Amino acid sequence: MLAGQTASGDISPSRFVTKSGPYTVAQATAGAVAIGISHEGSREVPLPGASSLAAIAGDPLRVYSDTENCLLEAGDLVADGAFLKSDNTGRGVTAGTGEKYYAVAERGGAAAGVKMQVIMRAGIVP
Repeated sequence: MLAGQTASGDISPSRFVTKSGPYTVAQATAGAVAIGISHEGSREVPLPGASSLAAIAGDPLRVYSDTENCLLEAGDLVADGAFLKSDNTGRGVTAGTGEKYYAVAERGGAAAGVKMQVIMRAGIVP
C-alpha cells in the first residue's frame, strides 16, 4: 500500500488513481498514468442516503500499489488475464496492443460495474 495518501477530490471505491500532488491522489481518467487502485470500501456506513464514495477531498485513502492484489471495478467486459488501463471514470478497461497498462485481470469482469480481482503491474501490452 502507498502510505499517507490523501484524496484531492471525490474518489469511488476500487478505481485507478493518479498522483495529483505531494501525498495526494485523484481518481484517474482515460489516458492517465495510474499509480494505484483505491480501497474497496465506502467512507460512510452503508445506509440509505449515505455516500458510496471511498473518499472526498482531504480524506485519507488506502491505495493499493505495484504487485498487490485487489479489486478493480470493470468499465466494460474484461477477459481473465487482460491488461488494463483506466477509462474516463477510473474503471478498468482492456488496453490494446502497444498501449500502457497498469493492472492485469486475475479474474475478469462480465460487464461494467463488476468488481474483478487484479494485480497491480505496469507495462506495455505486447
